[in-house]
Amino acid sequence: MDPKKNPYAVLICKLTGVAPPTKARQGWQQFMHESYTSKIEAEVQKRWKVKVDAECLPGDTLPNAPFRAAVARSMFDALPKEEQDNIKARAKAEASAAKAQYETALTERPPYSPVQKQK
Repeated sequence: MDPKKNPYAVLICKLTGVAPPTKARQGWQQFMHESYTSKIEAEVQKRWKVKVDAECLPGDTLPNAPFRAAVARSMFDALPKEEQDNIKARAKAEASAAKAQYETALTERPPYSPVQKQK
């Protein structure tokens, strides 16, 4: 039987905290995930300051998620094609590893030791 269609296996995984894997990130999302603090954050702050000054926004506002994503997309698009392809490949590799780990958790037997059951 397909483990994903076995309600018992899915229930045990949910109870043990194993969640289904998410889809692979897009290239710019992976870039943002990997290097937000090292590369993107400073550029976001710089562009946000320009936007606050231009639009007369309150100075204590923080950049929202769509603004940060737009900055990450523009920085990702400015990267060389090879680097973009490498980042996309890493995103796909992470997603496939998470999928394999989830499928392994579905097919494994549930824990029988009292400590593992309590956990």
